[in-house]
Amino acid sequence: MSDFPLSFAEEQLMKKISQAFRQENAKVNLSSFSDEKSVWEKHILDSLEGIEFLQGEYVVAEKPRILDFGTGGGFPALPIAAMVPDADVCAMDSVGKKVRAVTNIAVATGLTNIHAFQVRGEEAARNPKYRESFDVVCARAAAKFPVLLEIISPFLRVGGLLISYRGPEADVDDIPLAEKLHLELVTKKEYELPGGEQRSIWVFRKTKPSENRFPRETGVPKKYPLSIKDFK
Repeated sequence: MSDFPLSFAEEQLMKKISQAFRQENAKVNLSSFSDEKSVWEKHILDSLEGIEFLQGEYVVAEKPRILDFGTGGGFPALPIAAMVPDADVCAMDSVGKKVRAVTNIAVATGLTNIHAFQVRGEEAARNPKYRESFDVVCARAAAKFPVLLEIISPFLRVGGLLISYRGPEADVDDIPLAEKLHLELVTKKEYELPGGEQRSIWVFRKTKPSENRFPRETGVPKKYPLSIKDFK
């Protein structure tokens, strides 16, 4: 059923995640992808494409603390928690029903290394409990990239990785802004989902501590996205 190299046990766990997600989705409308095939292709397989950046040469900690920013229905947080059992996976979202759904899915699938919590990104990024405390931050369709960069970068510790799942709109013009926020592009991966959708993953490493002024107050990054001129 999967084009991703999964063991039998891993594939069975992914199927459980898919089933539990579809049950929650029927209750609270987490995603427009609701049938088995689309959930598998658009959520499960897409999430799994980032697993390689949590292994091998990319490993930043033996037991990494991973944040899924804007987790939505729990992707990529749930597949990551299943595939990297030594990780401490935090699934964050500002919408309460999504956080409750992810918690329910984790319980239903027996995943104990993931917890979901509700908070606005700008608020959490200024909280000492979360600021510069994560080894890895993942983001998948959470916000436009300049907005995402400003809010996410303060969550990462120096040396940590940002794993950004992106669509065909990904633009190299975003790289200079990332560098201003002390995020250095490590690599990028382009791939195609079974239905033909073009996707990419951009991996950045944090090189310096974030400036205290970032992120700006709640709502400001989205209303006035950062640009290079803001650093002159």
